[in-house]
Amino acid sequence: MISFLAGTAATAAAVGSVFAPEIWHEPTRGHVQLLSIATTIVVCLLNIFGVRIATRVNNIGASIELAGTVLLGVVLVGGLLFFFDDTHGVGILTSTDGVGDTPITLTSLALAGLLPVYVLLGWEGAADLAEETQDPRRAAPQAMFRSVAVSGTAGFVIFALLGMSIPGSVGGFLDQPENPVFRLVGDQIGAFAKDLMVMIGFASIFACTIANMAVATRMVFALSRDQMLPASKLLAAVNEKTGTPVAAIVGVAALAVVLNVLNEGLVARIFAIVGLGYYWTYLLTLIAAYGAQRAGRIPDAPPHVFSLGRWVLPVTAVGATWAALVIVVLTVPEVNHTTAYYTAGAFAIGALWWALALRGRLNEGQAGPPEVIAAARGTTS
Repeated sequence: MISFLAGTAATAAAVGSVFAPEIWHEPTRGHVQLLSIATTIVVCLLNIFGVRIATRVNNIGASIELAGTVLLGVVLVGGLLFFFDDTHGVGILTSTDGVGDTPITLTSLALAGLLPVYVLLGWEGAADLAEETQDPRRAAPQAMFRSVAVSGTAGFVIFALLGMSIPGSVGGFLDQPENPVFRLVGDQIGAFAKDLMVMIGFASIFACTIANMAVATRMVFALSRDQMLPASKLLAAVNEKTGTPVAAIVGVAALAVVLNVLNEGLVARIFAIVGLGYYWTYLLTLIAAYGAQRAGRIPDAPPHVFSLGRWVLPVTAVGATWAALVIVVLTVPEVNHTTAYYTAGAFAIGALWWALALRGRLNEGQAGPPEVIAAARGTTS
């Protein structure tokens, strides 16, 4: 929950930081915050007025992103073959030369590898929204596999093409305040293509903000429905007209606004919690799955429904190893020490809430999923 709450603010802030320069010539921090907060409010209203509206807008944004990505790829291939001048070509993909005076080390490669690591949150978001999907046990796994395959392949191809299309010095090109993708498209293709890319990029990040807020609010709602959070009764209420948890949505949006109003340094540190917080959750989930499988508590899947079957244990082992590796990379390098401290602080708040209030609720059968409450009350009686 902490990861997605911070992530909602982060995606709204991304809208502000990436697109404020397209509105104001020299945007101030206030301009960036204004655009971020405006985005948060609009997305909040879209989520309040119903799942169908938010889903439709999100689907439009995702479709624009997919079509724009394919179009950009085709144009870049054509440009590299026939039109672009002074590019690096395929050689840049295997070059070991650093940008500037900083050498390439294992640490720098690990830190660079964190960018695709964060997409796991989108994969998790699909799982969290699965209960709002028709026939989720069949549809959700297929959608996850499909999205990972498409986004992974498309991302690799586009980044490779963009790298090959950089004109002149890589260091000189990247050492500019303008968004490098927008600048590259403008320099190599033209102003109209740049404006089109800006619109595609905005639709993509805006759709991501809608989805992120939807996941965050559904997670807050689900935990409140099980009486796991403070003010659970209010946060679990569903509006009869819209069919959405309005209080949870407004609460998530309000927190995102607060984070964006705070000074830039603190916000950056809070945003850093997102990846580390989720990978700890992922690791703990895999450990729990391993224990349940060894104890024989995972039931067989119905016919024609996706199941790992005998592959549960090896897949769990690989996933846990990978999650542990990511956690190390997100904490051990000196540049990530602040991330570790802030995540530890967030976890400490959760531990304090559990120790002072939630533990007693769970033991007394006043909180938890229905089967946990039933078990606790049966033990008490």
